[in-house]
Amino acid sequence: MPPTTFDETYEPRAWTCGECRRILGVVMRDTSRVRRLWVFSFDRFGDDLPATSMLRNPPRGLFRVHGDYACDGVECSRCGAINEWAGNKESFDKLMERYPIKEKG
Repeated sequence: MPPTTFDETYEPRAWTCGECRRILGVVMRDTSRVRRLWVFSFDRFGDDLPATSMLRNPPRGLFRVHGDYACDGVECSRCGAINEWAGNKESFDKLMERYPIKEKG
């Protein structure tokens, strides 16, 4: 697989466990404007996200999954939760954060 050419205007974002918020991977966008997921070989704590230059030119062994378009399950090593990711689900979640559903009553 050829190396990915990244969109330099898109800042990489941490992808975290839905239960314990540990960093499992990073979402980056390629030049086709498609968001893709890179899963770290080892979970990371808090704000321990590598520099953008390192993420775009990773050393060997930093990621165990490179540029996936969707995943059905990445297990968190801390809490054991299975986390799924898809670009369209990420867009939906972002939309719901921006326009929350208001309860009637």
